[in-house]
Amino acid sequence: MGQAARQELTEFMGRPVHLFLTVKVRENWQDEAERYNEMGLDFKDGNA
Repeated sequence: MGQAARQELTEFMGRPVHLFLTVKVRENWQDEAERYNEMGLDFKDGNA
């Protein structure tokens, strides 16, 4: 995800971009499939 964002921003701005990402993981995030579906993301559980 970070590489894709960096590439897109570099193309948009026409110069190299330094992108720093922080990832936070909530407990039981796997149980929130509906939340991700509302954001337009395909939620796949680990059993798919």
